[in-house]
Parts: sequence; structure tokens; C-alpha cells
Amino acid sequence: MTILILPSIPHTGTMFLLDLLKDFPEMRNPKKSDHGVIFMHIYAERIEELKTLRGYPWLVPLRHPYKVAQTWKAREKPLSLLVELWHRMRWFGTKPYYLCVDDPTRRDKQLAIINDVLGTELKTDWTPVSSFGLTAELTETERTMMDPFIAFYRT
Repeated sequence: MTILILPSIPHTGTMFLLDLLKDFPEMRNPKKSDHGVIFMHIYAERIEELKTLRGYPWLVPLRHPYKVAQTWKAREKPLSLLVELWHRMRWFGTKPYYLCVDDPTRRDKQLAIINDVLGTELKTDWTPVSSFGLTAELTETERTMMDPFIAFYRT
């Protein structure tokens, strides 16, 4: 049985990762089979469900926190919720496999590790998926809100 867990923060590369996995043999509805990909944004109401899925591989897309905040701001989403989600991401309670989709110095190595773990040959040219270019400049205060997560993103 193969189950992959894809918990993510909206606008961190979720659609990119789902598109990357579209040819993955187990990419089907887990409610209709014994295996599949379970995708969820990590809002508070999903945390208890996530805790029950610790025994499976977790694949987590990441983008630089400032870039994520810019897309949230452009869509008029509250940055306070984004901060809450970043705190939740650091907690996970498992050792996920991260894929920093916007960091060319790490993403190929991270994808190679994911391929080793899954026994796959996933490939990409790193073209963004569902990127509509909606961004807004961050104020100094807004950047400061994201600063605690820069080190997490870089590790």
C-alpha cells in the first residue's frame, strides 16, 4: 500500500507538486482505494487528521516566505493566518520531504531524494503551475512578520 501525504500552505507550490505527481501510479482518490495521495492545506480543522497520518511519507512544497506573503497580500488574505500556518508547518511532528520549488540550489537534490524514497523518476523543468503573477509589495512590518520563517525555509 502506498499513501503519500501532501500537507501544504496555500501558494507554496501545492499545485506544482500535484502536477508533478500527476503520473505517479498511486495518484488516485484514497477514499476509493487502499493507496493514493492525500492532499490538504494545513488549516486548524485538518490538524487532528494529519496527526493520524504520521506513518506515511509526507511531501511538502515550499516557497520563500516573502514570496508566499506577497501572493497572499495580493489576494487580500490575512497575513496573520499565514503566520499561523507557518508555525503549524514547523510543528509537523514527522520528518517530511520538502521540495523548495523556487530554490534552484536545492530543488533538484530534494527531488532526487523524493525519487529515491518513492522509487520513482519524477522529472520537471520547474515551470510554475497556476502562477497568475498576482503579487503585492510587502511593507517592512509585513516582512518582519515573515522573518521567523526564513531560517526554517533555508534549512
